Amino acid sequence: MPERETDRIEFTDKWLKALKPADAGKRYYRWDSLSPLGVRVTDRGVKSFSVMKRIAGRPKPTRITFGRYPALSLTAARQKARDALEVIQHDRDPRAEVARQQAVERRQQVQSFGAVAKDFKKRHLDKLRRGREVWQGIERDLISEWGDRPIREIDRTDVHGVLDRLEDAGHPYARNRRLAAVRKLFNWALSRDIVDANPAARIELLPETKKRRVLTDDEIRAVWAGSQALPYPTGAFIRLLLATGQRRNEVAGMRRAEIDRDACIWTIPQERTKNALPHEVPLSELALSELDAMPQLDRECLLSSGARGDVPMANFDDVKKAIDFHSRIPAWTLHDARRTFRTRLSLLQVDSEIAERLIGHVPAGIRAVYDVHEYRAEKATAMRRWSQHLQQILNPPKDKIVKLRRR
Repeated sequence: MPERETDRIEFTDKWLKALKPADAGKRYYRWDSLSPLGVRVTDRGVKSFSVMKRIAGRPKPTRITFGRYPALSLTAARQKARDALEVIQHDRDPRAEVARQQAVERRQQVQSFGAVAKDFKKRHLDKLRRGREVWQGIERDLISEWGDRPIREIDRTDVHGVLDRLEDAGHPYARNRRLAAVRKLFNWALSRDIVDANPAARIELLPETKKRRVLTDDEIRAVWAGSQALPYPTGAFIRLLLATGQRRNEVAGMRRAEIDRDACIWTIPQERTKNALPHEVPLSELALSELDAMPQLDRECLLSSGARGDVPMANFDDVKKAIDFHSRIPAWTLHDARRTFRTRLSLLQVDSEIAERLIGHVPAGIRAVYDVHEYRAEKATAMRRWSQHLQQILNPPKDKIVKLRRR
């Protein structure tokens, strides 16, 4: 062993283990010949790795301690010493860098998936037109599963577990939507150094077949009758889906200020439409009667349960389960009501241009630039045809009614 503290020797594990404690009340240092690493030995035999170097602008050399041997290995200590020396050469204090890194690591360890997801909602999803719908899926299928877990612990096995459960339950579309949400959330967290990897990367989407389900007259009657057994706002929501043919989020988010009762027009603002354009929907007598029958509550959202404040209803899974219990029709979705509406418009010989505009679709290309006519009268006529057709379905001659077989 060198006799002077300034002497250097190549550190080895055998040599470090053989170091004797310092004299009582004292300590001594030894320095590595292969790196800027030093080891301090106390009178109790505690061996701590450190590095010493002068930082520009400071009168005395700065000593940075990394950890104790053998809890910190010799190889790791040498690397830490080299890293610290590089920081010092850029006139920065390694202790501040170490403290910053430790703070980052502590923050990463305590950040739960739920906390990160809520921040993701605030900083990203709340700025998107369909962000609320994405958040509902995250809240229902992901936060319920991983909410309190540190986000850095979530791995591919966890992601596959959630996706497989959705697929096995017969929800391939929800499975794909949830995969897209997980990918986006983890990419966002990755960009902020919250996580080191995206566990949803390279997981494949399931193939999606285009749905063609159109409700029959008997099924429309069953859904309407089932909705009348449901309380407000669930029953009214189902009936307005059928009466207006609009998207479920647009109907669920219907606001008092959007309704012009005198003109019989419902104007969906651009913030709430899929194509980011305002959309005028003519209101038939059937739709207006539904609006008039609603409780006159002091809320802006017409279809709000009030359980979470003045916000649109959003529990579409619960709505579907409730209407299924009462209607008993097989394998259908809420979106099928919209497809049925559009298909029946063709059956009623409504011009396809008007039918498309009635469901909020606008022509593509140069026509969208030059044809800005609102077709208000034509759309109103088409909506009246649908309303009359729907009334005939709901109130057929008694000898035309065919009861559905219960499942």
